[in-house]
Amino acid sequence: PGRAAGRAPRVDSLACGTPVVSCRVGGVAEMAQPGDAAAFRASTLRLLADADLARRLRPECRRLVEREDTLDAEVRRHRDLYREVLAAA
Repeated sequence: PGRAAGRAPRVDSLACGTPVVSCRVGGVAEMAQPGDAAAFRASTLRLLADADLARRLRPECRRLVEREDTLDAEVRRHRDLYREVLAAA
């Protein structure tokens, strides 16, 4: 998926306990900066090659969604964004 891909598929995967390699877009746990193909490739290959790492990450994936993908968290992110925009105006 491209940089503009929605966060829903990533959040759904995380909620199912599937580790996700993502870029710093949309607030989901990331392992690579946008445009850093080498870091994205390395993270993906590491995750694919290390089944024990993937197994250890599964519970944290779910906890991340339970902690961050709530209505309160979404309201807080929007509030913070609005404050940032207004402060820059």
